[in-house]
Amino acid sequence: MNMKFKFNPLAFAALVCLGSPCLAQDAAATPPQASASSAQVSKPAPAEETLAETVVTATRTPTAVNETPGATYVVTQQQMQTRNLQTADAAVSTVPGVYVNRSKGMMDTAAAVTLRGFSGAGRSLIMLDGMPVNSGYTTGVNFAGLSASDFSRVEVALGAGASLYGNSAMGGVVNYVSRMPEKREFNFKLGYGSALGSDFGTRNLKRAYVSYGDKFVNGLSLFTSFSMADTDGFRATRAQASNKPAGTTGGFATTTVTGSPLYVVGESGENQWRENSFTLRAALDLPQNGQWRVGYMRNQYKNSYGLPKTYLQKSGAEFFPTTGITQHYNYLAPGKTVSELFQTSLEAGLGKGRLAVNLGLLRSNTNWYVNPPRGGDPVNAYLHGAAASMSERPNRAIYGDAQYTFSPLDKHLVVVGASLRDEKADVADYALADWRDTGSKTRTTLLRGGKTRNIGLFAQDEIAVTNKFTATLGLRWDKWKTSGGYYDADGDGPRPVSAIAGQSQSALSPKMGLRYRFSDNFQLRASVGKAFRTPNIYELYGSYNASGRTQVPNFGLKPETAITWDIGADMQPWPGAQVKATLYMNQLRDLIYSRDYSEGGKLLRKYENLGKGRGHGLELDFRQKIGNDWTLLANAAFNKTRIQENSNAPNTVGNAFTHVPKTTANLGVEWSRGPWAASGWVHHVSKRYGNERNDDVVNSVMGSRDPYTIANLKGSYQINKNLKVSLAVDNAFNRKYWSGYYRAPGRSYFLELAGTF
Repeated sequence: MNMKFKFNPLAFAALVCLGSPCLAQDAAATPPQASASSAQVSKPAPAEETLAETVVTATRTPTAVNETPGATYVVTQQQMQTRNLQTADAAVSTVPGVYVNRSKGMMDTAAAVTLRGFSGAGRSLIMLDGMPVNSGYTTGVNFAGLSASDFSRVEVALGAGASLYGNSAMGGVVNYVSRMPEKREFNFKLGYGSALGSDFGTRNLKRAYVSYGDKFVNGLSLFTSFSMADTDGFRATRAQASNKPAGTTGGFATTTVTGSPLYVVGESGENQWRENSFTLRAALDLPQNGQWRVGYMRNQYKNSYGLPKTYLQKSGAEFFPTTGITQHYNYLAPGKTVSELFQTSLEAGLGKGRLAVNLGLLRSNTNWYVNPPRGGDPVNAYLHGAAASMSERPNRAIYGDAQYTFSPLDKHLVVVGASLRDEKADVADYALADWRDTGSKTRTTLLRGGKTRNIGLFAQDEIAVTNKFTATLGLRWDKWKTSGGYYDADGDGPRPVSAIAGQSQSALSPKMGLRYRFSDNFQLRASVGKAFRTPNIYELYGSYNASGRTQVPNFGLKPETAITWDIGADMQPWPGAQVKATLYMNQLRDLIYSRDYSEGGKLLRKYENLGKGRGHGLELDFRQKIGNDWTLLANAAFNKTRIQENSNAPNTVGNAFTHVPKTTANLGVEWSRGPWAASGWVHHVSKRYGNERNDDVVNSVMGSRDPYTIANLKGSYQINKNLKVSLAVDNAFNRKYWSGYYRAPGRSYFLELAGTF
């Protein structure tokens, strides 16, 4: 298939002025109920109290959460408010089968949501109102600045979602559903927090949020919000040497994650962080429960680091060694990312069915970080500048999809549609005369970039075989293509330096789901499906040259695929109780992994396709309402992964996948009485491995991914109908642990005043 596509920004701007985002709508715009058993495409919108039970993500049609063919969860706005959510991705951290990887809390630039053992940001599809927001460069998601207050709920559909959504939906799909007002409203939140008896707690955290919305008699609704956060952070990483420097006192012995001896000589500067987000949305109600929406969101973060600290003294004075350093004092340096999201969509009745169209542009024109200077006096380098390097990574992704939902026969509900995702990134590295000044570029040292495009066609038929038995059959065809690739190892040549031949591959993603309702209180479900992930621009064209290691491109990377099975049950065994249980298995082929190796005296890293891998697990979720005041919540996920074939490194066969915990568990309790409310959560995550060799077995050292169990607490008091005050304590028992090369946040508190008018 050879298709030409040219993006016209003026045409896109015109479309944005005419429409709105949202495949999955909020309370003000929830599309009409549709199900195979009703054989109807249009039904009255559900009442407000049942909205949390209605999801769209799992089937692309409004479906009760206990009637989907796979395990589906909803995190409501009310549930989000009971917790101290510093980041939007933390909203799903208590869902079984979900692991949110955040190395240093809100200051993490590479956070990732892992679903069912599919590690890495690109193997879980993250959407905002039905539009994928995975980056066009690394497939990561920029959660910085996003406030949970902007969303009415978050839907999580576990299991292969490629039959409906295509690329990246291997472990499942997470969809953030925007909130729109039903009447005039004004909200604000002001908060302050800091470390609480911890050397590594987040210091001097200041947060503010304000929103305004209204719905007018003509069906037009408007919403705007602004949020910001600012913190001095903490010293997240250490400076280490191969041996204790001669003639010094201070410091202490440690080891690498594999047990080799090292010596801690100091710490990096405090990891300071600034973030903000601006949102503007409008919606217009149309006849037959239709709606037209337009939205814009801009979120950004900027991180920087304070003065490094040494533990060493020599001749009675502070001493910073300049040789034998394995992890530098100024290990990290500044960075900034600005992401903009334009969305527009239309939903309306058409003939005997309903049409939904979505268009969006996700771009990050400002996206850079500085590699700090190595060697020399780190204090002078910090205070007076030194030569360094920086990387700029502008990227964009254009997305569009259209679907038509109709009932061709009694007891059938059919969805057909098409989608397009076009991604582009241009990455350049530069030498800097002064690491503090990004304008002090002296020369270009590395160039690489390219484009990827994915076109998909999909269809799904939900069939009510009987009043109790429902079958869902889906099939999607995708065509993936790379083009415009270039790579220059020294950056000296004119662009494009060397054109890279594109490649093209296609994929079929079938899925079948079955659900049998024995009674209103007991239902069984099962599904089997196929999913895939294409290599991203970061993996295809190389990414960096820093810390003595160079990533080299691999233009021949193939998409990775997975076949997934699951079987489960949804139960209400007694009044006030809800239970979900799911067994699953994932079989993977051509899994994309990075491999470190030496060649010609150089340290290199390259992404390659492994042979085969397998994962299987169990998810349990229990919720119990106790009287009018208490709610008990408990869940656990057990996940075992195994590399089955790896021709590049046969000694890794039998090892676990990287960055995947074998066990996660959550225990929560919520209480409310009159103006008072409180909640407590205990989170447990087991050991993870940082490489496919699984040799990073030493815990409590820099670089290890320690198992941890932490407790988070929050209490609130409703002062009057408009004002509420709350106090939260995170990591209440000050559990100290490492999450890779960063120390995880210690105990901290956060005090907040919230108002609703």
